[in-house]
Parts: sequence; structure tokens; C-alpha cells
Amino acid sequence: MWLTSIKPIRRKFFELFYYTHHLYVVFTVFSSLHINDRHFCTVLSGIFLFLLDRFLRFLQSGRTVKILSARILPCKAIELTLSKHPDLKYISTSVILLKIPVISRLQWHPFSITSSSSVDKDRISVMIKCQGEWTERLYNFIYASHLSKTRTVSLSAAVEGPYGPDSNYFLRYDSLLLIAGGSGVTPFLSILQEIRSQQLNSTPRVLLIIVVKKREDLSMLNLISPTLLHQSGLQSQGFLKVEAFVTQEEAPDYESPLPNYEFKVVQFETKGISSTIPALLGTEVKLWRASLILITFVVFLVLLGLLNSLFVYPKDHNSYNIYPSWERRLFIDLALVMGICITVSAMAIWRWKTCMKLRAYGHDHSTVKLEEGSLELPMWEEHGCTDCLSLLHLDNVHYGRRPDFQGIFSTCAKEKFGSNVGVLVSGPQGMQESVASVCRQHCSSATNNSTIAFNFHSISFCL
Repeated sequence: MWLTSIKPIRRKFFELFYYTHHLYVVFTVFSSLHINDRHFCTVLSGIFLFLLDRFLRFLQSGRTVKILSARILPCKAIELTLSKHPDLKYISTSVILLKIPVISRLQWHPFSITSSSSVDKDRISVMIKCQGEWTERLYNFIYASHLSKTRTVSLSAAVEGPYGPDSNYFLRYDSLLLIAGGSGVTPFLSILQEIRSQQLNSTPRVLLIIVVKKREDLSMLNLISPTLLHQSGLQSQGFLKVEAFVTQEEAPDYESPLPNYEFKVVQFETKGISSTIPALLGTEVKLWRASLILITFVVFLVLLGLLNSLFVYPKDHNSYNIYPSWERRLFIDLALVMGICITVSAMAIWRWKTCMKLRAYGHDHSTVKLEEGSLELPMWEEHGCTDCLSLLHLDNVHYGRRPDFQGIFSTCAKEKFGSNVGVLVSGPQGMQESVASVCRQHCSSATNNSTIAFNFHSISFCL
């Protein structure tokens, strides 16, 4: 396990790293049998919470969710839209784990959420960039479905999550500097939608800097233009500014016709009953989760007391026979697993019966009945967004160079971009380190001048 955790091995042979780490089950069991009681009690609470989380994730991932639609972008990226329970809330920059059985029955992959639960009550969207064998097969499958020109194809996925921060921390800043490298723009799509949905006294000013290799990668901006440019008008009011840098291409000849960067829409077969992503791990169920932990721990203590009274106490009581300590710890492991299984299974059965009653009265949201034609998309989703395509002809698209972060921070300070600026960076490690270094320099100068404060936040998904 330790050997496969070394970074070069982990990055090159990730599946080997992933599957060998499932040996933690054997390691934990044998460790509990060999260490002394004091050390075992020290780690018991962590083992309890970990097993409870794993069992909840097992229940959530056991049901499949139908994928409603997909949008194919010119940069070999796709956006998938799934149905979710309206009570499932999540924070921007959250991720979900997806397993698509048609592609692989074993592999789970994390993806950033591009939608906002404040805007899309019953749907959740993720963007997937084609960068590996699994994503390549998914892209080819969806593209083949588009070429078939039919809606007979059905696509399902198992979902875990969402997982993310506890709060929308970016809303406490009066201005936001969002720096994205390539597909790192995906978490910012959710942030921009969240800002649009909030009823704030003053909307934060946003400067979005996106760095891509090729011009076609700018088509990812299609995913934010409809909501922000058409509906909220943030750009026209001066609250949103986009600066794009295309590093590996020269400026195009504007007299030549513009390439076709419109995306393609694939609607999958969704007739019948489709499960939604359940609200097991959302942010609105913290009280429920705390109650579940407390009840499970009480059941664990009761079971442990019963096992001790049946097996340990009769042998130890009024005798010189000492019950083996490793068998005591084995009873603790057994009581822990039984307590979690009994409590969580009872909760799942109770929720299932509740859903059945609600379904009988027509108030159930754990499943959704989808009819043919019920997923008609707006006009901008059918043909793409022209505002995003026009960005390719504007002066805020720079070709053949990388952004000068020192100059960008200096400009923000001179133009009084804001007194309290949140700097969020999502992209390669090298870019994050460069921005962090510049941010530290300006923070030290801001301490002396008391004009502007930059607050650095890293959004990293490196393994």
C-alpha cells in the first residue's frame, strides 16, 4: 500500500494504487486484534465514523440514475445532466463520483459539478473532458448516440456524493478573481450560477481568467453564457469580465469565416420511472446525520454489552480465567459492524416505506416519471450561444502567450477592483503555485498600504 502511494507510481498506475488500498480492510481487522486495548480505543471512533460513511455511500451508490441528456462540446468535452432529489443541496465547487456500467462496472471517477442547487432544483450537471481511456470510451459512446439520430439509447449511472465545502465562502468577498486552467473552469461555472441566484445587496465583481491551449477550448464558456449573459445581464452591468489566453495558437485571420463551435445535444431514452440522486449526503441533512451517528453509537454500545454479558462476563466473573484480549476486540469489531448495518438498514427501510406512501399520494420525489418529449431544451441549448462565440473576436482574447499574473494583480490594485478580493485558482499545480506567490507579494504590500487584500483559495483535484 505504501509503495503504490509514491507519486510517480500513483499517477502512472492509478488503478493499481486504488485496488491495493482496499487491503485496508485486512489491515484494520488484524491491527485491532494485535494492538493493545489503549491504542485500539484511541482509533475506535475514527473506524466507527469511517465504516458508517462507507455504508451510507454503499446504499447511495447501489441505485442507478438515468442520464437525461448530454451536450458535446467541440473541445472533446461533454456535459451530462442527471435527475436529483429536490432536497439534495450542495455547495458550489462540489464534486460527485460517477460509475457508468456501460463503460465500466468497476471504475469510479470524480467530476466537478457545473450546476447550482439554488438554480436547478431537480437536476445536476457535470462536465467531463476527454483525457483518458475511460472518458474516451464515454465520449465515443455519446457521439455514436448522436450520430444514430434516434432516442432509443438509454444511459444510466451510479452516483456518490456530492462532496464539497461546508459553505459558499466566496460570497463573503466583494470581488472575485477566478483563474482557471483548461477544464479547471468547471467549478467556476457553478460559482457564477450561485452568484446569480443569490439575492445580495451588492453583487460581487467577477474577473474570470481562463487559460487554454487551443481556441476550440473556449467553447467551454458556452456552459455559462446563457445564464449569465442573457438572463442576469451581469456582463452588461460591468460585474463580469472574461479574459481568455490561448497559449498554443496565433491570432486568427478575422476575415476568414469563424469555425463552427456550436455543440451537439443528445437526449437519451427516459420513458418510464427513473430514480433520482437521493438526499443522503447533501448539506441540508446535517441534523439527520448527527442523529444517525448518535443512534448508531447507542446501538453499538447495546450490542457490545449483550456480547460481553453472554460470553465475556460468565468466564471472567468470580474466576481466575481471563478472557483473551484479542477476542474482546473481536467482539468490539463485530458489535461495530452489526450496529452500523442494523441502524442504517432500518433507516433505509423506513425511508423506502415513506417514499412508497408519498408515491401513493403522488408526492414522491425519489423517482421521476419521464415522458417522451418532456426534456425539450431551450433554444440556446439546441444551437449553442452566440455570445460565447463572439468572444473569439474580442480584444479580451489573447493568443500565443500566458497571462502575466503580476500585471493582473497590479491592475486590480490600481483600478480598485475591491478592498477584499477572493482569489480562486483551479488548474495545474504550477499555475497555482505561481498565483499563490504573486498573491503573497501583494498581500504583504497591502498590509503596508491598507488598500486591497487578496485571499488565496486553491481548488485542486490532483491525486
